[in-house]
Amino acid sequence: MLDRLSARIEELYRRCIRERSGFVPEGVDARIIRNHLVIIADHRPAASRALAVGETATSCSRRDGAVRYPFQLRLKEQLEELTGCTVTSIQSDIAIDTGGMMELVHFDRDLESALISD
Repeated sequence: MLDRLSARIEELYRRCIRERSGFVPEGVDARIIRNHLVIIADHRPAASRALAVGETATSCSRRDGAVRYPFQLRLKEQLEELTGCTVTSIQSDIAIDTGGMMELVHFDRDLESALISD
């Protein structure tokens, strides 16, 4: 049951990224751990993109934030619909050297136990 849900989450994540950025990650791995979901994507083009001429790190961060926020809202909606649990927070991180992307999603209840007991 967990493997099937993880595979559906991986596809959902790819679809959300594609809708918001037009990019599809090469590889996505989703793992459910109690009331957390860890999603790791192989790379993200924006992470390796150099700053444009005259662009500062702050303006680059604002630009990426303008893309991130709608993506996270869409991901939250889709995950809540799929799992039936409320997403309480999403944390994102990017590996500077590889451009790898990680999402840590927190749910309001223990998703892993609910799936194992079903």
